[in-house]
Amino acid sequence: MQPSRMMQSSRSRQPTVLIVGGGVAGMQAAKVAAERGFHVKFYERQRELGGQINLLVRVPNRVEFGDVSRNLQHEILRFAQDDKMTGQDDKMTEIDDKKVGRDDRKTGLDDSKRGQNDRKVGQNDRKVGQDDGEGRIEVHLGVEVTTEMVEREQPDAVIIATGSLPLLPPIPGSELPHVATIWQVIQGEKTAKPGEYVLVYDQLGFHQATGTAELLAEKGCKVEFVTPQFFVGGDLSVTLDIELWYRRALAKGMQLTADHFLGSLGPNSATIINNYTGQPRQLENVALAVLVTTQAANDVLYHQLQGKVKQLYRIGDCVAPRRVENAILDGERAARALNMQLAEVRVPTTI
Repeated sequence: MQPSRMMQSSRSRQPTVLIVGGGVAGMQAAKVAAERGFHVKFYERQRELGGQINLLVRVPNRVEFGDVSRNLQHEILRFAQDDKMTGQDDKMTEIDDKKVGRDDRKTGLDDSKRGQNDRKVGQNDRKVGQDDGEGRIEVHLGVEVTTEMVEREQPDAVIIATGSLPLLPPIPGSELPHVATIWQVIQGEKTAKPGEYVLVYDQLGFHQATGTAELLAEKGCKVEFVTPQFFVGGDLSVTLDIELWYRRALAKGMQLTADHFLGSLGPNSATIINNYTGQPRQLENVALAVLVTTQAANDVLYHQLQGKVKQLYRIGDCVAPRRVENAILDGERAARALNMQLAEVRVPTTI
């Protein structure tokens, strides 16, 4: 079923929605808002779209997760104005040529024919957009949005999709210099040398921890994976990855310790405690402790804008850190909820 589109002829002007945050939630909102006939001004602080996905695909065996972002970026390109796609360093128009090229080779597609077909599809998409009253999207990368900027723009609606930030739990010793978040490990800010002992403590049970642990094990670190859950990587069964991950983890020599919570951290030690017996166990010579816990919503801009714009929404991890499907659904719902009447235009006919 195609998303509803607003007939351009029934309104006096094209309403504007300003979207802050170029992750999957923001991209989905931008796409649907443009399909409904809004002029979308789309801002991202980094130099490329994708949000946290750009980080999480760097761990072993997760490159296919990037398809979520790449597919949405192709949708954004349908509505993007060439002269408004600022600060991108050609990343939006390339959409990761290496990965696309690899996919083309796998499927045996002829590159020249594919390029011709893509151009034809793009032309047809633009014609359809013009005929059906679709909006357009201005993409601005490398821009930090402030309340002053939003007030100057005076958009008819604002959608905040600024994601979430790593948050270390209030465990004694979590402020020590050898304690790290998964972001710090993946970005190379904190790491351990081959042969050093690494503790990965996971409260989420999903790919964030298992992928980071595998990354460290591939570097030659001695990884012990500790979780308070019944077993390590509990939610990998949802994506049918658990069996394959266990095979790789055990082959890399990981020590998997379930049913234990982290009691405290020392300068080079940690104390874990059994959930049921209360028996503590001391871990020594800890070179790196990676704590994988719930992140904090980055909602500062959202709260600063309350009462200053006609319509204000927040979506994705900016509401509460969750999974990618929740972020996409948030973006869809917010874009569909945009009120054309508050934009001081007549309610259009939907088709």
